[in-house]
Amino acid sequence: MSGSVTTSVALPKPLEITVRFLVAGAAVLWLGGVFERAIVESSLPLVRAVFEFVDDDFTVLGLDVAHEGANETLRLKADYSHPIYLEGVGTFIYPMNLDPRTAGWLQVNLTVGGLLQYGLLMLIVVLAWPARGIREMLVRLGLSLPLLAVFLLVAAISTLLAELWNPLHQDFAPQEFWPLLAWSRFLMGGGGAMLALVIAGAAIRWSSPYRLTRD
Repeated sequence: MSGSVTTSVALPKPLEITVRFLVAGAAVLWLGGVFERAIVESSLPLVRAVFEFVDDDFTVLGLDVAHEGANETLRLKADYSHPIYLEGVGTFIYPMNLDPRTAGWLQVNLTVGGLLQYGLLMLIVVLAWPARGIREMLVRLGLSLPLLAVFLLVAAISTLLAELWNPLHQDFAPQEFWPLLAWSRFLMGGGGAMLALVIAGAAIRWSSPYRLTRD
């Protein structure tokens, strides 16, 4: 006879989950501190390719990880790739290197720790929440890591673009609503952490077989 049964899953006790989060948090933050530069440096070619694909109004002059005071930063140097017409004010913005007298670049610096914080939070939740065996944890990580990579890439690209466009927005159209800037401010204002928790929760849910079937 065919049928199905629903498995019951007991929530972890408060003390247990607290200890698990403390241990996972300490481990993930330590590993993040050790490998954060290597992680970001290895992703630079992908970040550059996606950046140039998403917005061809800019030419990337340099993209690297640099020291800024006590922080490691993702440093982007860029210039306008062509004259840009600003419809609201009826004027053109020209590439800075078009004229040797104005040669230079636009620069954006994002702290490496700030870039990776959403990913670290997500990994802490994914690793700390109890799994019913190694297999479930591996499935959970297999779901989490691609989602994490896409989320961090989107966050990095959108923040870089928002910071590059923001001076023009502030100088020529400060009263206009700009979705990209609003999205960037949402991420930096706590929205990024919230989305990281949502993604972690989804990965935990999708990897956990709450319903079993049997013949």
